[in-house]
Amino acid sequence: QVIVRAEPRTRPTLDMIKVESLTSLAQLAIGLNESTGDSVPKMAIQVAAPHAVIVLDLSESEKYQCVVQAIAALPDLSVLKDFVPLETALIQLREGFQSGPGIESLSEQFSSVKIEDLTELRDDGASMAVGTKTRIVSEKRSEVATVFNLELSPLRTFAEVSVAPSIFTMRWKRNGNTVSVRLVEQQYGAWRLKQMQVVQEFLQELLPEALILV
Repeated sequence: QVIVRAEPRTRPTLDMIKVESLTSLAQLAIGLNESTGDSVPKMAIQVAAPHAVIVLDLSESEKYQCVVQAIAALPDLSVLKDFVPLETALIQLREGFQSGPGIESLSEQFSSVKIEDLTELRDDGASMAVGTKTRIVSEKRSEVATVFNLELSPLRTFAEVSVAPSIFTMRWKRNGNTVSVRLVEQQYGAWRLKQMQVVQEFLQELLPEALILV
């Protein structure tokens, strides 16, 4: 007696195509769907992150494959993660944020900040003492302080879509004879879902029949 077992026919693993724009991803998704000849698209698009989108091949129910991946080219924004020197912060403000009044104001302030040492004379009635106080001031000689509720729009998504703003706190720190600054997000992560929905809406206009997930 001869027993023949038929193995299920599966498609080979497909090579993933990598692009940097949503438009390219949409064009590839259209091409892939047309190549199958199916009236019903056998693919899904997932907005995995504000800067990352993938196309999944759903031809086989037990073996979904990622066939296209779009990753946005993003600027360095270390000022959002740690204290950085003012010169670095200035460059990142210009290159990594959407321009606007808030960015212009911060840039002007960063350009005028310096460290000032003040000599203080303390007299308690019985003795006198001389001390030194250090403060961070602007060119107007006013002491700078932590700034709250700054609405800024860091470039953390694809160039084709509008940028979701977020609220930040600006903090100062002295490192020896230099001043460092950091932008701390007040509503950490709140912008992510909003930005991913913006990406989803953009793709839905390009691919009205596609299943697009967030």
